[in-house]
Amino acid sequence: MGARHLRRLCPVAVALLLSLLLAIGFGGSAPAAWTAAGDVEPFVTPRAAVSAEVAWTSSSTPFSADGVFAEWPMPAGYTEKEYFISGTASIYEYSDTGVRVVSPCPASVTGDARPSCSGLPYTTRILIAMPKQPRDFSGNVWVNPLNPSAGYDMRVDWNRTQRYHVRKGNAYVMWTAASWAVDALKQHDPQRYSALHWPSDPRRVGTPYDGIAYDVAAQLGRLLKENTPDSPLHRYDVERVFEAGFSYDGGLTFTQANIFHNLLRMPGGGGIYDGYLPQGSWAQDMVPLNPWPTGYLPEGDPRLRMGSRDAPVIKVNTETELALPIPISWRRPDSDAPHDRYRGWEVPGASHDDQQTLSDPSNMALFGTVSFPSECAHKDPPHVSPTDFRYGYVANAAADALVNWVTTGSSPPHASHIEQTDLSNPSKQTIMRDRFGNARGGVRTPQLTVPRSAFHVIDDGPAFCWSIGWSTPLSNSVLTSLYTSSADYKRQFAAAAKQTVELGFWLEADAREAIRELATLP
Repeated sequence: MGARHLRRLCPVAVALLLSLLLAIGFGGSAPAAWTAAGDVEPFVTPRAAVSAEVAWTSSSTPFSADGVFAEWPMPAGYTEKEYFISGTASIYEYSDTGVRVVSPCPASVTGDARPSCSGLPYTTRILIAMPKQPRDFSGNVWVNPLNPSAGYDMRVDWNRTQRYHVRKGNAYVMWTAASWAVDALKQHDPQRYSALHWPSDPRRVGTPYDGIAYDVAAQLGRLLKENTPDSPLHRYDVERVFEAGFSYDGGLTFTQANIFHNLLRMPGGGGIYDGYLPQGSWAQDMVPLNPWPTGYLPEGDPRLRMGSRDAPVIKVNTETELALPIPISWRRPDSDAPHDRYRGWEVPGASHDDQQTLSDPSNMALFGTVSFPSECAHKDPPHVSPTDFRYGYVANAAADALVNWVTTGSSPPHASHIEQTDLSNPSKQTIMRDRFGNARGGVRTPQLTVPRSAFHVIDDGPAFCWSIGWSTPLSNSVLTSLYTSSADYKRQFAAAAKQTVELGFWLEADAREAIRELATLP
């Protein structure tokens, strides 16, 4: 994509995307500006301090909360509350053998040069969606660093998985996880968010020295897991705490699991998070330590792949991440070993962005359209854009499988990889396809096993078109060769949905929903 098109993006997204491509896609590996000295050893992370609930008033409400501004209403039986959390955190970088605290710490971070980037004060906000009644709570807390890629907080994972969490009675804790998202909050409501503070290099977005997120995530996790009287969930019987994220926040979740789970520990030495669900992320693994771009690992470093840890990980990727011009470095074998429980699911047909993410009301209010931008090549019929592929159903199944892995020891299903001819130089063209044009291999769901459309990823056009998928209907001649009638198609789809549930890649409630929606079609 050309510079003229990139300028259409918000400045934050431009900086992030350019840094990513320069660092790992088009410009070679970033220089290794670290040494092996002073590696961080495991230590007990402090607990974040939490404020009283930040009041909702007629003139001041939380940004991006359900039912506020343009956002969808909070689901029945749920409530949402906002708090501030505070503490001190460090900014890290890779060494040859582990990670270390950035030393010395540039004056651009705090105003004065410091011996190291440790003990940096921060204050950020959390939003908690929870059952109104503690008796309806499942015992499971999910923590999600909100996605800042558009320059402000987006509820990407919540929008896709909300129905699952509400069905289960989970608490879902979202938090602002980047300096530019903190700045956006302060611009949105200067009075409400005046106390927020995120140490970083303020000279431009996208430089290093913005990476306190890993300490903050750990301190928040300990606050929720210990559930002392100062915790926002102290009236609820918290049993387990999980972390999940998609795209940018999926990269944060991957690195939290791969690097910091073994370093930032609970009193007594146990892990803070009980499991991790990184999704829609790539490279090593998209978000480096401090980030963009000098925190990246060189190609071939074993830390590009998930290592051993005492909490399970299910990593889920859409087809988009297999089709980007970035080496596919995260693939590794599945494992059921006690200290290396790992699954990798790849979802053919699914796109990085789809109708569930792009119809977010905040996006619609900002861009005036269901997708951004509207100039993508395949926006007009017969194409369906953005794609209506049901990635969220697979994400729900992965979340449920992760909980069951922790609570019952039941192992999640294995899935093959999307078939790819070149892992070092991947593209849309290197993905192998079936006779309908859909990617082969990976998690097979009814939209592919009982096809009615061909699903495509990485649209042509400016800015975020790279993340948007679309579909084209199969020809009438192909459809009539597959199905004797509309009723026959619906019967085959229902049978495939049942099989997908039995295999463990959809949940029964989602399959019923898909079948109900299909029944309304002619």
